[in-house]
Amino acid sequence: MQWCWEFDDWANFKYDKDLFWSYRDKFFKNVGLFIGSFDSMSVQEQSELKINILLDEAMASSQIEGEILRRDSVQSSICKELGMAHKPISQSPQERGMGRLMMYLYATFNEDVSVKMLKQMNGLLWNKEENAFRNTGINVVSGRIDNPSIHFKALPAERVEREVNKFCNWFNASKNDMLMPPTVRAGIAHLYFVIIHPFKDGNGRISRSLAEKALSQKLSHPCLLALSETIEKHRKEYYQTLAKTNHTLDISEWLLFFSDMIIEAQESSIFKVKLIIEEAKLFQQFEKDLNDRQKKCIRRLFRAERKGGFVGGLSASNYVSITKASSASATRDLTQLVQLGILNRQGNNKTTRYFLKKFELSYT
Repeated sequence: MQWCWEFDDWANFKYDKDLFWSYRDKFFKNVGLFIGSFDSMSVQEQSELKINILLDEAMASSQIEGEILRRDSVQSSICKELGMAHKPISQSPQERGMGRLMMYLYATFNEDVSVKMLKQMNGLLWNKEENAFRNTGINVVSGRIDNPSIHFKALPAERVEREVNKFCNWFNASKNDMLMPPTVRAGIAHLYFVIIHPFKDGNGRISRSLAEKALSQKLSHPCLLALSETIEKHRKEYYQTLAKTNHTLDISEWLLFFSDMIIEAQESSIFKVKLIIEEAKLFQQFEKDLNDRQKKCIRRLFRAERKGGFVGGLSASNYVSITKASSASATRDLTQLVQLGILNRQGNNKTTRYFLKKFELSYT
């Protein structure tokens, strides 16, 4: 069976255009919702959101590829690139580089893609100036060494430079294609680059970055999108859907999946905006009524909501662990938070759990 890059009309991807107009409408509707909420935030809140989304995106994109980075180190790197105050932390080249890559993409979103830019982007993953294209073949295999199963075979190394140039030409030309929905352009950019697989490592992270660049260019400003974080939640389906494109140029199924990921990622970003607004309103209303322990716990609960909530609810022992309060103080603090209408209490005795009562938001 031929690999897709072996077809005579390779890179002439086919898809049912009528399937994606509704995604275009959803995409721009969500853009409007995000901007409306974002503009109502203070400058400090906007900066907090920007850091959180860039950080979540950096961590998730690395995690998809099986690389675990320290969150505080990547956050320090991003803050440094933004010129913001940060606690100096020792960083691995990957942690420092990932922060630099996120800010590089943010600053250069509207620039054309070039071979040099792609080499610089890949180099940043390891905190280098740039990386060369691979000079060997790449196979993704599993099974016995003497009888492996090949899941993916990248195109020959001698074709890489030529194909990357073609990719850059397509990417830059499609920027002004008003008939190509944003989610389609992003999905093709991701898939096209992954199939070429020009580097020894880091191709997945660069391809997801290019997808976000494609979306940003359609908006004429950087999009704060939790795309990799969303893909990480659907990692198995992500790889399965990618694999289905290995031997065909009909990519409708891939584009439908990727469009769904983009819409879900937008909803996640909107949710994070609303979280910050809701937290600010809560503290504005109850600032004088809360002690430092209670404030610390509430902030922790809101941070947890960004990841789906405090698993199983907050227990009294959780409160003690977070605030270092005595058991008696924890009981008084939690009782007051319930009386103020900030927390909702469920269960009794050892099964008692607390949830943010004021928090009435959802992803949709």
